Amino acid sequence: MKKIALVGVFLALCVFTLMGAGQKEAITTPTGERVDLSTIEPVEIKLTSITPIGHPIYAGMELFKNLVELNTQGKITVVLFPASQLGDQVQQFDMVRNGSVEVGHIGGAVLSGLVKDYNICGVMYLYRDYDHFLKVWGGPIGKRLALRMEDHNIHVLNSVGLVGVRHVLSKKPVRSIDDLKGLSIRTPEAPMLTEGFRALGASPTTIAFAEVYTALQLGTVDAMECPLDWIYKMRFHEVAKNLTLTGHTSGDPYLYVVNKKWWDGLPGAAQQVIEEAALSASLHANMQIKLEESQIRKKMEEEGAVFIEVDAAPFQERIRTAIPKLANLWGGDIGLYDEVKNTR
Repeated sequence: MKKIALVGVFLALCVFTLMGAGQKEAITTPTGERVDLSTIEPVEIKLTSITPIGHPIYAGMELFKNLVELNTQGKITVVLFPASQLGDQVQQFDMVRNGSVEVGHIGGAVLSGLVKDYNICGVMYLYRDYDHFLKVWGGPIGKRLALRMEDHNIHVLNSVGLVGVRHVLSKKPVRSIDDLKGLSIRTPEAPMLTEGFRALGASPTTIAFAEVYTALQLGTVDAMECPLDWIYKMRFHEVAKNLTLTGHTSGDPYLYVVNKKWWDGLPGAAQQVIEEAALSASLHANMQIKLEESQIRKKMEEEGAVFIEVDAAPFQERIRTAIPKLANLWGGDIGLYDEVKNTR
């Protein structure tokens, strides 16, 4: 009931105030700006993500759709393509860049293919907590990197999404850093995670998210790493039951990104509605992720998953000593690492 009540309050706060009667000519946004609906032409937006249906991020996507359609009086409609329906994240991001898809919900590591400094988002044991993570990617560092994406036909909307703290799921128990030696582990197309696990002694393999269940089931890999809610929603614990609470990173910032050429062709009113909807969607998903984390462990244990506590210190020390080498993945600027680490 508490969860439902919080969601209800949040949705009430998100909905824009519609002005006038009948077919409205203007709206007032939560930030107090008046938006002229008469300037908006009918358009359909495709929004793509690898996120499974039922995940908090998908609920955020549904909120994005509802807010955009409500607050443009249906002039802008949104079609959702979740659960890797349009391919993996790299393929989806390419679709946004080339304009075949207008909006993508994409992890920061994928953006590193264009702006290398985004790779720093995946450094293990970099963030103190969620607040630290959100201050980094919602603050000057995140805004600075987002601005550089404009040169690559990508506009990053003003929203930062969590994906949850990442842990290791394996067929055989991982009780210490020694158990990672030679372990075949699936990592996403995120160079920092791949090289981070290599530094920890594992043998990482990149596999598309939609193929992970089968890869674990067939023994193509013996482990994977992911936030608890992704593991639970995708049922990965059915084929690998040992969950080691490494807490190695809070993951990528998940960002709503749009094709810049398409974005620049929209009237300011449409841009304002979309920006506000993306921010509301991310805030909503973030809240749900935090609420669910404490509940999912119990559900997984009831379904046979075994949770393993480990001493994080050896993992942290191994990554700390590897930072000079890992820095090459984001351009070698140790100053950027220090800036992220020291963000308050």
